[in-house]
Amino acid sequence: MKPVVVVPYVPWPANHGGRQRSLECLRGLKGAGLSPTVACIVRSSDDRAALDALGKAESLKTVPLPFPPPAAWSTGDRIGKWLRLLTGRSSLLPRWIDGAAIDALKPHLDADTTIIADTLWALPLIRACGRDADLLSTHNIEHRVLEMGLPFVRGVAARGLAREADLLRRFEIEAFRRARTVIACSEDDAAFIRTVAPGRNAITINNGVDVPALAMLPPPDPNGHLLFVGSYDYPPNIRAAETLVRRWLPVIRKRLPHARVVLAGRDPQGAVRGLASDLVTVTGTVDDLRPWYEGAFACVMPIAEGGGSRIKILESFALGRPVISTKVGASGLRVTNGVCLAILEDAEAAADKLVQWRDHPNDLAAKLLRARAFVTNNHDWNRLRSHFAFAVTTLKG
Repeated sequence: MKPVVVVPYVPWPANHGGRQRSLECLRGLKGAGLSPTVACIVRSSDDRAALDALGKAESLKTVPLPFPPPAAWSTGDRIGKWLRLLTGRSSLLPRWIDGAAIDALKPHLDADTTIIADTLWALPLIRACGRDADLLSTHNIEHRVLEMGLPFVRGVAARGLAREADLLRRFEIEAFRRARTVIACSEDDAAFIRTVAPGRNAITINNGVDVPALAMLPPPDPNGHLLFVGSYDYPPNIRAAETLVRRWLPVIRKRLPHARVVLAGRDPQGAVRGLASDLVTVTGTVDDLRPWYEGAFACVMPIAEGGGSRIKILESFALGRPVISTKVGASGLRVTNGVCLAILEDAEAAADKLVQWRDHPNDLAAKLLRARAFVTNNHDWNRLRSHFAFAVTTLKG
């Protein structure tokens, strides 16, 4: 068996959830002696350097798949997008195909190769090489992520997004039916896959964190900040940050006058940078999030869209910080509401919960211990990564 893992980005450094999941898949295969080759899309010299660093650090054979760097859309690009949508063709999927990348990948996909598509977005390139994935490792149900964005757009843009989501849904369901095995990152996602692809082998490998590397912090200070960690080049996180600062913080401050917010994470766009004030800190990219977690009283995540499962909730639990999240924000996590996770949909309820945690520190401390135990038992990469190798070695169909 010669596994080749095709990844639509370079999973190094593993500084966000998607990259971490991709890296753990590679570690799981390597740890089982399968010697995977990882083929990654590279769009810049920085990407190529990161791929070289990945190969060296993890002792992996790497294949760069050259793609042109991202560019601003021209009028012609926009016209082309609408022509594709009007004729029933996705405008998203072709973005993951490039001639130079096909030439680089094809020689590694011989008859003995076990092809692993890491995320749906790796499939267009694999198919452009005349092959298909034996195993599809999903990070989200991608068409659902698009559908969740519909309430935030209007007019022609909404019609275009709805059309794109429908086309992606068809492609995605077909991909589930064609793969020999599909890996989901939550049991909710796996149940959907089994429904639309009856008889297909769909297994769950939970998202995780490296629990031993995340030593539990001292008890949270009620005077600490409210923390939201995310990648701020991702529209759902941008909108959640705006909700937290503009709608939730003023209400929370009526109950907790000291409350302030820290937005920590990479690539803050203009909309997020514009939220900075005396009450709001926007950190930008940081090498170590632990100081920001240590100074936090709680993590607050008013996320209204997205998919997968929230690795930042797991990280918060492991470090000993309670979490307030919407139902969508906590999707994919089989954790009891109340075990240091308050699933709430409005600022008033969030303020009530923060006051409750402040006034009952002993009860909060006990819940924090249970939350860390939950992550240790169900979401520790040191236990989970071997499951990727099991999925490959037991491929069905």
